[in-house]
Amino acid sequence: MSQLTANPGPVLSGSVEMDLPCRQCSYNLRGLPLDGQCPECATPVGLSVNGDLLRYSEPEFIGTLRRGFSFILWGVLALVIVTVGAAILNGMRVVGVGSPVISVLSFFGTLPMVIGAWLLTTPDPGGIGEDRYGAARKFIRITLAIGLLNHLIAFIAKTAGPLTPGVRILFSTFELIVTAIGFSGNLAQLAYLRKLAMRLPDPSLAERARTLIWGFCISYGVLLVVGYIPLLMMGASGKLAAGSATSGIMLFGCVTGVSSIAVLVFGVMYLFMLGRFGERFEEQAAFAKSLWSRAKAGGGAGRASSGGI
Repeated sequence: MSQLTANPGPVLSGSVEMDLPCRQCSYNLRGLPLDGQCPECATPVGLSVNGDLLRYSEPEFIGTLRRGFSFILWGVLALVIVTVGAAILNGMRVVGVGSPVISVLSFFGTLPMVIGAWLLTTPDPGGIGEDRYGAARKFIRITLAIGLLNHLIAFIAKTAGPLTPGVRILFSTFELIVTAIGFSGNLAQLAYLRKLAMRLPDPSLAERARTLIWGFCISYGVLLVVGYIPLLMMGASGKLAAGSATSGIMLFGCVTGVSSIAVLVFGVMYLFMLGRFGERFEEQAAFAKSLWSRAKAGGGAGRASSGGI
C-alpha cells in the first residue's frame, strides 16, 4: 500500500471522503463510516481523523518515544560514570588507556544511548511522518549499527597485540570515518527531533533543535578536521615531523580547545532539550491514552475536541 499522509482536517459527512491512514496499522480508511472500525485492526475510525499531531497517535508508540528520551539521558549518566571510572583506574595504573577493559566499559556505557536512539526512531504505526523524516529516521539507525561495529573493531584491535605503523594508520583512519558518520547521525537526529517537535506542536523546541544543528555542525565539524590534520602529518611513521610539531602544535591546541568548549556547551543544551522533550511526550502519552481508552471502551468515533494540551 502506498504511503498515506494524515490530513489535519479531512472532509467528513458521516464517512471518510479522502485517503486517510489508520493510526494503528496505516490501512486506508477512505469510504468507511466515521463511527465504524478499521477492518484490519478494529481501531475506531474516529481516532484517525484528528490530524497528525502526536497526541492522537497510538499511545504505546508515544510511550516508546518517551522511553527513548529516558534511555538516552540515563546513557549519558552511565557514560560519565564509565569515563570517570576509567580515568581513576588509569590513574591507579590498574589498566591503561588502551586496555581492552576500557573498550568494554565504554561499550556498556554507550549502550543505553544506542537503545534510546533506536527507540526514539521507532516508526509511527500509522505511517505518518515518514514522508517528512523517514529517511532521517532510517539513517540514524544505520549510524547506530555502524557505531556498534566500531566498538567491536576497536576491541579486536586492542586485543590483537602491537600493530604495525601502517595498520595503526588504517585503524585510525577507519575510526575517524566512523566518527564522521556518527557526527552525521547526530545531525540527522537533531533534524528528526525538529520535525517531531512540530507534531507536538512546540515551535520553541523545534527552534532549539535547529540552533543545535548549526552549533554542532560548526563546532564538532571543526574538531573533526583539526583531529584529522595531525593524522595526515604523521604518515606511516606514527610521529610528527619536528618542523610541523613546532609550527602547528599551538594553533591546533587553541582551535581544539575552543571547539571542545563549544561542543560541551551545545552538549549541555542538547541534554536540557531532551529533558524538555521527555516532559512533553509524557503529556502527549497521557492525552492519547485517555482518548484511545474512551474511544475503544465506548465504541464511539473517538474524535477529539478542538481543545488541546
